[in-house]
Amino acid sequence: MFVKDIHLLTHSAEKIILGVSGGVDSSVLLDLLSKKGFKNIVVAHLNHGLRPHAQADALFVLEKAEFYGYLYEYKNEDVKLIASSQKMSIEEAGRHCRYAFFKELCKKHEASYVVTAHTADDLIETIHMNLLRNTGIRGLCGIQPKSILCTKNKIYLLRPLSRTWKKEILDYARNEKIQFREDASNQNPAYLRNRIRRLVGEKEKIDLLYKKNFLKISDQAMKLEKKIKAVIHSVISRNQGIDISYMENIGTELAPVQSTSEGHALRLTNITPFTPYFQLRILESYIQKTLDNVYFRLTRSEFLEISKLIEAHKNNEVRIRNFFSMIKEYGYLIIHKNVRVPDSYEYQWDGRKSIEIPETGHTILPNASFKEISENVAFMDQSRLKRPLTVRNFRQGDRFQPLGMKNFKKLHDFFIDKKVPKRIRYSQPIVLDQDGDIIWVCGYALCEKVKLSPNSQSYAHFVLVNPEQ
Repeated sequence: MFVKDIHLLTHSAEKIILGVSGGVDSSVLLDLLSKKGFKNIVVAHLNHGLRPHAQADALFVLEKAEFYGYLYEYKNEDVKLIASSQKMSIEEAGRHCRYAFFKELCKKHEASYVVTAHTADDLIETIHMNLLRNTGIRGLCGIQPKSILCTKNKIYLLRPLSRTWKKEILDYARNEKIQFREDASNQNPAYLRNRIRRLVGEKEKIDLLYKKNFLKISDQAMKLEKKIKAVIHSVISRNQGIDISYMENIGTELAPVQSTSEGHALRLTNITPFTPYFQLRILESYIQKTLDNVYFRLTRSEFLEISKLIEAHKNNEVRIRNFFSMIKEYGYLIIHKNVRVPDSYEYQWDGRKSIEIPETGHTILPNASFKEISENVAFMDQSRLKRPLTVRNFRQGDRFQPLGMKNFKKLHDFFIDKKVPKRIRYSQPIVLDQDGDIIWVCGYALCEKVKLSPNSQSYAHFVLVNPEQ
């Protein structure tokens, strides 16, 4: 068979998500998989909202799926709007939408493989585009036959036609009478890929080995890229033993790193000794993990901003695009999904029933059971507890008397001493009594005013439940 990498699909019983646009490449691949005996295929078609004949394409793909007896999934996306809001090119936004759609379908259908119909010609065009963008060794790899689409859920992306020439596919379509639709946008010179396609075609007329040589370059670059990834893996594996009280330790494929649902922390001493290129690759590895997007790349200007952040002496943050920030805090670089700082909130509370704080997701439970004594559990002298209570967030000028101290302390200074990040300072609940005095900085410190003593006859205790619990 003319398809060089059909061996990637060895188990015909495996459920796969097959991206089908209706063009010749995906139509031929659909026919090939059917003839190879693959039964558990979900044909996936995304309407990018860019062409007037998109609905006709979707109907064509539906009819093909029905002809071969496969499930069909379809979705509409406004790629132009997404590109504008996320500051992406149309092509990048389209790729982002497609792979997000494929991952949704993998979850829905419990599939571990996504298959696309990228060809050897696509690979060579991609390398040319990457050369123009100065993307380095990684860019010379072009399109890999097999890669990971999602590390979290172990989803693999397979491209069985990536070493098959377009001419071979067109010959197969003609001989087997495969119907397909022509995409007029493939001739539009506004797209860089189309201009490069024309250029590569002209070069091939001069030298028949031109395209084959690029395949060799891609193979060599992939071997070198594998070694680079091994170095990055070894660096990331040393990012252990981080002691940040507000972060939860969970295992990952790369290493036991500090993580929350919002991001990952990277010890600065694990990145600063390396050259800018390896710093870039290490940072991208962490960002990709946090965003669950293996295709994310930092632009040159974004990387320069982060480099300045790393070199600066003060804690600070850099916002990257519209969806995450790089935060430098106390010797760590935190890759953090952008979460809105809650508005000022304040609730009256009798202290006898639980109270939920919708702005932050915290809950305070009175007299609840707990596994161990911690800063999330507060014991107070019942006779000193003046009700009703108030629960609110931090405000500039707040002062309180921490347990064991004779003098009052500014809460702002207390947070700095405790190395509490700014974004958490304004979220953490604070309990005040009837007099307006702070009696508990939830999760951090109790006030001297309500402490238990040998003369205490009864006590109240409260448990703070954090959002992730």
